[in-house]
Amino acid sequence: KRILIIFGFLVLVSFSYAISLLDGTVGARPLSLGASYVAVGGDNESIFWNPAGLPNVRYASFSIGYQNRFLGFNYVDFYSSFRVPTKLPDILNGIWGVGFAYWATEEESWNEFNELTGKISANEYIVGVGYKKVFSDALSFGATLKFAGQTVDDMSSLTFLVDVGALSKIEGVGIGIAIRNIGFGSDAVDIPMGISLGAYYTVFSTPDEQHSVAISGELDSVQGSGFSLKGGAEYTWMPIFWDGVVRVRLGYDTLPSKDLGVLSGLGFGFDVSWYGATLKYSLYNMGFAGASHIVQLSYDLDFLLKKTLAEKDTEKPTLSILVRPKFIIPSIKDYESINIDVSIADNVGIKVWGYTILDSSENVVYSFAITNSRPLAKVAKSIVWEGKAETGNILYDDSYTLKVFAYDESGNLSEKIERNIVISTDPRNIILVTDREVVTSPRDEVTIRSLRGVIENITSYRVVIVSQATGNVVREFKQVAKVQTTKGGKIVSGQPLSFDSIKWNLKDLNGEIVPNGVYVIQGEFEFVGNVLKKSFSTEVKVEM
Repeated sequence: KRILIIFGFLVLVSFSYAISLLDGTVGARPLSLGASYVAVGGDNESIFWNPAGLPNVRYASFSIGYQNRFLGFNYVDFYSSFRVPTKLPDILNGIWGVGFAYWATEEESWNEFNELTGKISANEYIVGVGYKKVFSDALSFGATLKFAGQTVDDMSSLTFLVDVGALSKIEGVGIGIAIRNIGFGSDAVDIPMGISLGAYYTVFSTPDEQHSVAISGELDSVQGSGFSLKGGAEYTWMPIFWDGVVRVRLGYDTLPSKDLGVLSGLGFGFDVSWYGATLKYSLYNMGFAGASHIVQLSYDLDFLLKKTLAEKDTEKPTLSILVRPKFIIPSIKDYESINIDVSIADNVGIKVWGYTILDSSENVVYSFAITNSRPLAKVAKSIVWEGKAETGNILYDDSYTLKVFAYDESGNLSEKIERNIVISTDPRNIILVTDREVVTSPRDEVTIRSLRGVIENITSYRVVIVSQATGNVVREFKQVAKVQTTKGGKIVSGQPLSFDSIKWNLKDLNGEIVPNGVYVIQGEFEFVGNVLKKSFSTEVKVEM
């Protein structure tokens, strides 16, 4: 019977998906999402799921957990993510992580006379060191070096493995991939090498991000187990009356149900964070085999150090905006609205941000502001404006100015201004446009033309290019036709002009290349009959 018990432990430890640490059975949040976690990330236990999902800590965070599992198995685990405080080569200047998980159990041993002779113990452990490198706001790669050991009575084995992964997340959408358990070990260990491909999507979020709902899905292929589908959903609430987060999750993994019943693989969990500390709980059902209860405590040192930093912070938030196109013409399909891309980042957190739109007389025609329920490290928003006031009515033809602002938690203010945003409902309005918004080489030329096509029946035109920094005219293009007309505007002699386009070679009135800066372009056109019309202004930026 002793041999049978030992053999049973070996089978249970080495081949069962339910309890093997190599098969991803750790972490409260991943399991309550039905193990559909490869595209989620953001927790310390990502080191064993997808190392590219390690949290983007500025300093460090750590977690410790306990699992009371079926069949008397008891787990403990510990994780930490951190940045090395000393200067490292750029390739190593990323986020590091460590992880450890361990379980143990005992079984009574009986001899052939049905006498108790002692106990047989079994345990398993896994240790990992992970690294994540962020290559952009939307893309990161990671790897984990780990080794796992098993002991059943007087038999033991050791396995060395590597996990690699990638994660791309931007504006509530995530795609992740991980290849786990690449390695070798003793013959007694069946290594469950596998690949996971998953997606994460925020289906709903309030403007202040106080409430949001996200879903996750994943397709896994594990050696010896075949394909399986996993899915989960998570509701997030950021209360305004304390600095924390509440999350509730539900998930399902189809793999355990193949052997343990249709309800196996069902996960449920929640977590509550309060001033940097987080309590997580997860219930993971294994059908006929029972259920697992997971409790985890975490603390984010970034929160404590961020508060200290905020008291001394004088650095303004980093703010950038991109407006395209810069005119609204309701009668033309491609110009019915403009897109405003706003990107804000701050080391202590963005508390308030918003924007106002003013007409040429400095009257506010539209305003928006939001106070985040807690300071955010980054804000990235894409706003569509259809040229309407807050009442919903289309605004009058004019040149408008956009002002975007952001306050961090320390009260530091950043502002960005975008001028010459045109609304034109009258087809007689003249709008000059350029073939490029930014010029980066002195060999480039800027083509200036009318948005509505060739301007006909004019007797003269003058197009000036003005430095926004100095207000001085740096270049002038003009032409006058020799046309004689009657008082009623009838042509007596000569031919009127037409304006198609002109080219600016970046040179000023003296023939020198203009310095870097923003240049405003405006035209003045005189039509037959002495009718004078000015164009709306446009801009070009020189960055050489």
